[in-house]
Amino acid sequence: MRTYFTAILLVVTYFAYGQKMPDYGLHKIRLVDSGVTIVAEIQPLTSAPSPKINLWYYWYSSEKIHTLMGGYSGKLLNGDYLKYNINHNLIESGHFNAGLKNGIFKEWNDKGLLIQLTTWKKGILSGAFLYFNSNGTPKQAGRFKGDTTLEGVITYYHGKDSIKKVKYKNGKPIPTDTSSFFRRINVFKKKKKND
Repeated sequence: MRTYFTAILLVVTYFAYGQKMPDYGLHKIRLVDSGVTIVAEIQPLTSAPSPKINLWYYWYSSEKIHTLMGGYSGKLLNGDYLKYNINHNLIESGHFNAGLKNGIFKEWNDKGLLIQLTTWKKGILSGAFLYFNSNGTPKQAGRFKGDTTLEGVITYYHGKDSIKKVKYKNGKPIPTDTSSFFRRINVFKKKKKND
């Protein structure tokens, strides 16, 4: 009986330690500077990425988070990123993948109002965005095709009842030709006579 009990205990112990143990902060950093707190993950990478010259990399070294275009020298931010103000209110959140912003980043002001929402893809500003005024009302919404290239319909909000929509292609506004609309509905144009 004693041998049977010992065998069961060994099997249970083996499977209990065979499971993935939770990360109790081994791959998280917490920095406090001038009342601002940053909590970021630096999950290990399977291989070191080759930096691209035109991208901004975020990395951790010497108790600080650094940014550098086209390179890095430390542990790359890799995982969730949270930034809090002196009152412990969230002022920025996002996700990093191998040192590059990836996914949705949000920023709030000190009053807790959302001031911007941007979408990133492998370090490039690409996708939906929404900017707000300091009082929390929308200011501008649309899409970025890549970094600062606007694409599609961009909506500009001017007060509660006024909006302006401008269509962009490759970062340039497409002029709207209202004269063609009036030519189509011209009730005074002459009809051709059939001979």
